[in-house]
Amino acid sequence: MRPISRRRTRWSTWPSAREVRGVGLHGLRSVTEDGLKWTHRFPGEEGEHLNSILWAGDRFVAVGQGATYISPDGIEWSRKENKDAPLTAAFGAGVFVGTNYKGKILRSTDAVEWKQVYKAEYHFEAVAFG
Repeated sequence: MRPISRRRTRWSTWPSAREVRGVGLHGLRSVTEDGLKWTHRFPGEEGEHLNSILWAGDRFVAVGQGATYISPDGIEWSRKENKDAPLTAAFGAGVFVGTNYKGKILRSTDAVEWKQVYKAEYHFEAVAFG
C-alpha cells in the first residue's frame, strides 16, 4: 500500500464531545482532539474512498465507495463491502439517506445495502437530517 499524502487526502469529519473523527481517501480513518495532531491513523484499502462519517446513535458509520466501516468508538473499525454507496450520506429517524451522481437519492437501513428511491432532475451535492 502506498503512503497517503496529506495534500491529496479529502476529509469528512464528525465531532464528538472531546474529539473529531475524520475519514478520507484509501479508507483512511483518524482522530484529533485539537484539529492539529491526528492520531489513530488507520488506512484502508487502496482506492476505497470514504466520503461521509456519521453518528448513528450508538456507532460511527463511515460510508465510501466499496466499503462501509462501523465503529462503536471511532477507533476500532469493522469493514463491510458495500455496493452502489452514495457520495455523501446522512442519518436520521433510523435510516441512512445519500446522494449519488445524476440525481440519485439512495436509502439504507444498515449503510451497506443501498437502494435508489428517487431520481431528481439535477445532482444533489449534500444531504442532512434535522
